Amino acid sequence: MSAITNIKNWLNKPYPRPESYATEVRGMLTAGSIVFLLLFLFRPFGMEEHQGSVLFMTLGFGVITFLVGILYTAITRLLLKIQKDIESW
Repeated sequence: MSAITNIKNWLNKPYPRPESYATEVRGMLTAGSIVFLLLFLFRPFGMEEHQGSVLFMTLGFGVITFLVGILYTAITRLLLKIQKDIESW
């Protein structure tokens, strides 16, 4: 098989679904923490000119990332019962 076919087959595989809801929550917590740390350490987009506390502002972005991820997971997994681990996904 060619390299293009291998890449196409790999991209067409279903996304592996985490074992439990707790695993998804940990993933969202990790994502929120990474957003917070990157924004706090690098302070892009002129954040150093912010009048208030940069710590609380970047922490807010991390918390929002976490909450939106949890909301998305709750809606798709618990409310709509969308299965992402089937072949047609």
